Amino acid sequence: MQTESQYPQIDVKEFKAFAVWRWKAEQLNQNCCSCKKLMTEPCIDCEVNDQNDEQEKCIAVQSGNCGHALHQHCIRKWIQTKSQGGTSGTCPMCDLIWEITNEVELQN
Repeated sequence: MQTESQYPQIDVKEFKAFAVWRWKAEQLNQNCCSCKKLMTEPCIDCEVNDQNDEQEKCIAVQSGNCGHALHQHCIRKWIQTKSQGGTSGTCPMCDLIWEITNEVELQN
């Protein structure tokens, strides 16, 4: 059996922890970052306007390279609003340039 004096002595000078996380956009039970509706439900615009035309209804959920997920209508509206102000389309949550990494079709 080794005693404490037989172990090498170490002095920890500095310890830095680093973690990276992101939302799992594939989980459709979360809320849209923009309208706060569930991803499996129509966006707030479609619900309020009671869209009868199938072409205009929410058909997809998109996730960006940042990991945030939004209804397709919500992110399109956000990017259109931002581009009118002279800036490029960015994520409404983290302000990173919006690049679609995943799109999930909604089932009616």
